[in-house]
Amino acid sequence: MILTIDSRDLKEQLKNLHSDCSEEFNVRIRRAMSWMQRAEQEYNKEADIRFIFLWIGFNALYGHYIPSDKLSESKEAKIFREFLGKILSLVLVRKLSTN
Repeated sequence: MILTIDSRDLKEQLKNLHSDCSEEFNVRIRRAMSWMQRAEQEYNKEADIRFIFLWIGFNALYGHYIPSDKLSESKEAKIFREFLGKILSLVLVRKLSTN
């Protein structure tokens, strides 16, 4: 089963969270949403381009500055796993709430 959500639905849901989040997070959300909307414009066109736009959007959301002296390969892997875990838990909560 594939769970789909478009940028309009996601944007509507994120409006409720905007005031509770940091400005840095809100900027990252806006950037990611912009890339997601661009990917949606390519829906019936180039799958490769669509994937690239979604990947850029994902990195806009995930990426944040970590000073190199505080970053190790294992720490980066842990941060990435935690981030993906948060995404998956949000997807599962949304899926359960729609059933």
